[in-house]
Amino acid sequence: MNIYWLRRDLRLIDNMALNQSLANDQTLAIYCLDQTLLFGKKSSSNRTQILLKSLIELAEKLTELGTKLLVISGKPEAIFYTLQDNNPTIQKLYFNEDYSPYSATRDDLVKQTLKTKLDILTYKDQVIFSGTEILKADSKPYTIFTAYKRKWLEKLQQFAISDFEPLITQNNFVSNTKISKLNLSGLKIINLVEFDASLPKNKQIALQGGERESRELLTKFTSSLIDQYSLTRNNLAEIGTSRLSVALKFGLISIRELVYNCLILAKTGNKESIKSWLNELIWREFYQMILSNFPEVTKQSFQVKYRKLSWEDNPNYIAAWKEGKTGYPIIDAAMRQLNLTGWIPNRARMIVAMFLTKDLLCDWKIGEEYFMQKLIDGDIAANNGGWQWSAGTGNDAAPYFRIFNPLAQAQRFDPEANYIKQFIPELKNLPAKIAISPWLISPLEEIKYEFSLEKNYHLPIIEHQLQRKRTLELYKTV
Repeated sequence: MNIYWLRRDLRLIDNMALNQSLANDQTLAIYCLDQTLLFGKKSSSNRTQILLKSLIELAEKLTELGTKLLVISGKPEAIFYTLQDNNPTIQKLYFNEDYSPYSATRDDLVKQTLKTKLDILTYKDQVIFSGTEILKADSKPYTIFTAYKRKWLEKLQQFAISDFEPLITQNNFVSNTKISKLNLSGLKIINLVEFDASLPKNKQIALQGGERESRELLTKFTSSLIDQYSLTRNNLAEIGTSRLSVALKFGLISIRELVYNCLILAKTGNKESIKSWLNELIWREFYQMILSNFPEVTKQSFQVKYRKLSWEDNPNYIAAWKEGKTGYPIIDAAMRQLNLTGWIPNRARMIVAMFLTKDLLCDWKIGEEYFMQKLIDGDIAANNGGWQWSAGTGNDAAPYFRIFNPLAQAQRFDPEANYIKQFIPELKNLPAKIAISPWLISPLEEIKYEFSLEKNYHLPIIEHQLQRKRTLELYKTV
């Protein structure tokens, strides 16, 4: 009998470790409820809500197959040790690789603790190419995206499209009858439905979670939205992206299947849009590779010189940024959307990240942590990479002198102010031009629209051009 340990792969279709386990022997599916991931410093009640919905849906599918998902609270190494000790017929443990520092440390402990108890087999599933597969001629990892992407695409061409076709899962799960005979003493078995019901819910959450919803999003995107992806993905007021980041975060759909869709669509679809979407998937792999090879980036800037930056970290600015009360509508709309729904488009993420770091002169780590506490798709590699790119402190980051003007960003990516008005209702009765930059409203317009900047909204907490000069001076000091 095998154990299949679910982690960031909550699906039955095209699951590498699960397929290998099922092909080898009858398999028992187990999820370990990790208290650190559920309630730690960078945990998110929004993500927990998505996680539990996804687990419940998966458990229902397993029930239909005549088996069950065992959800056990505790440390994985202790859980599997006790389970094998109680049930000697369990011989092997299968799981897919994970690359965050926390996951790597956890997995090493599991391997060390169980090396005399179980055969442990791990598989690449979360990425197309792992951190050691795309290397420079000197066998060192890439730190520049363009060069990495070129090598990534070259390596991709070594495979046939059929190599990425989703694997179909066979039913070789341990039956409910056999599960009922297992000795589970010493283990804290969790009733998923009861545990889920005990936690608060965000009724405004952007997505619900689960493989079914993810597949619906994939179908909708590949059948229609992708045709205009290169043109619409930055438009804040409309859904122009795939919104599959949650599916990738929790492994509700495999990265191989998404690449497979890209390769199939490239034959008949809008090539620019498909290239643009594939480019985003490669960025994801790039940040996974960086995290795998440079785990220190979770605690400090990738570029050594920027570790000496003297961030101001004004607590009033930080609070205004978090609450969406900066007086810059494009910033406030995005932060209010984040706080309400747990999700914002990638363009909005870049705008608010650059505003916090390069307008408010606050440490990128403050924003990175806040995003992880709110985002339904919070992925440590992509989140860290995105924040360090915006701050100019990461590898292949935006140069320190690239500083988004929030007004220009709003004019370009929300010209009708539809996005702004959706999340800042106090501006909904203003013309787009004024809603985008309400600090420029004239006295006559205030009377006409019965609007007062101070009473109905917020004065800008900083002056962008002044802060831009201060930022340039700050970065030049190191």
